[in-house]
Amino acid sequence: ESCDRSMAYDLNVGAGALPVLLRRAQDLGWECIARVSPPASTSKPNSPSQRTPGCEQQHEIRVLERVNLGCAWEQCPKYKDSHDLIGLECDASTTSEIFKKICERAECDLITINLSKPLSFYLSQSHVQCAVRRGVAFEILYSKVLHADESTRRSIFGNARLLCRSTRGKGLVLSSGTANPLDLRSPSDAQNLATLFGLKPAEAKSAVESTCARIVERAGLRRGFKRGFQLREKTREDVENFDENRVAGAKKPRVQKY
Repeated sequence: ESCDRSMAYDLNVGAGALPVLLRRAQDLGWECIARVSPPASTSKPNSPSQRTPGCEQQHEIRVLERVNLGCAWEQCPKYKDSHDLIGLECDASTTSEIFKKICERAECDLITINLSKPLSFYLSQSHVQCAVRRGVAFEILYSKVLHADESTRRSIFGNARLLCRSTRGKGLVLSSGTANPLDLRSPSDAQNLATLFGLKPAEAKSAVESTCARIVERAGLRRGFKRGFQLREKTREDVENFDENRVAGAKKPRVQKY
C-alpha cells in the first residue's frame, strides 16, 4: 500500500473523545492519525480504508489502529494481523538487555522511550542503529512537554537530544501521545518543537511526514507477506565474535559416493 509522503501523520493518539479529537486534528492540518488501543483488543474497531465518522469536510482524515505492548516484544507477531501498527514502550523497567533484544529482534514498527525520567538502560548507538536499519522508528511524544515541570522538561529535552544523536536524525517519528484535543498542535508547531530536540528542519519535517509514511508502508507489507528473509550488515559484535579457527577446523559434511 503506497502512502503519500507529503501527508502529516500523528501515529500516537489516545482513544478518548474520538469524534472531537478527529475534528481538532483535521482542523490543525493532520491527515492521518493512529489511534492506540489496549493490548487486550485483538480486533480492529475501524479498518484503514473505512471512512471516518463525524467528519463533514471533503477530505476526511485517515485513521489507523495501533497497539502498544510495553516491553513484551515477544507478543508482536500476535497482533500483526489485527492492528495496523505495533508499538513497544521502554520505561523504567526496561534493562539494557531487553532494549538490545527489542532493537535487534522485535517485529514492531515503533519504539517509544519514556524521556521524562532518567533512562534505566544504556542508549547504545549500535543498538539504535540496528533498529533503524531494520526499518523500525523511534518515537518522541511532544505532549508531555506541554504540562511538565522544569525538572521533567529538562530531562525530556536532554534525553531527546541524546536519542536524536543516536539515530543521526533518521528513523525518528514525532507524535502527540495524547487523548486530549487541546494538547494537539499543528504539524508546523510539531516540527518547530522537533528542532529544539536537536533535529535539522528537514529532519523535523520527515519526522511527521516521510518517515511516518515509510513506517505505515512497511507495516502494510508485513501484513501482506507471511514468509521472507532479510539481509543485514554485520554488526561490531558479529565481527568481534567471529572465530576463523573455529570455521577452518569445522568438520566437512560427509559425502557418500555411489
